[in-house]
Amino acid sequence: MRELWKPGKDLLEHSGLTRYMQWLAREKGLDLHDYDDLWNWSVKDLPAFWGSFFAFAGIRTHSPYTHVMQKPAMGMIGTSWFTGATVNYAEHVFANADSAHPAILFRAENGTQEEISWAELRDRTARLAHWLRGQGTGLGLFEEAMY
Repeated sequence: MRELWKPGKDLLEHSGLTRYMQWLAREKGLDLHDYDDLWNWSVKDLPAFWGSFFAFAGIRTHSPYTHVMQKPAMGMIGTSWFTGATVNYAEHVFANADSAHPAILFRAENGTQEEISWAELRDRTARLAHWLRGQGTGLGLFEEAMY
């Protein structure tokens, strides 16, 4: 098969994947030389891979997880991920808000464009959260609906 595109040296050196592999070497002592090494490790040791990525990504929890994953005897369906952890997604979305740049840039196929500022996104998020609470949405309801 013909290669369609290959990233340049500068892109490779500064990619998120490269930063993650360097972090793994520094923090976990893993000597992964390339993408294939990373992929092989990630599928052979799922808990170590996902636990490390959770830490690398700086995901903040309000309660820690006790297990990265708890899977049933067969397959992945029904696997519980990061048992015990509570995460506020909105907290992560707004963590790096920068009023000098829009939160969302949208352009439709017809050329219509919209920008949403961080202040507007925060306001819309607060209104949606208020509405959801008014509808009875609360902690644990998603998990109950899954099974």
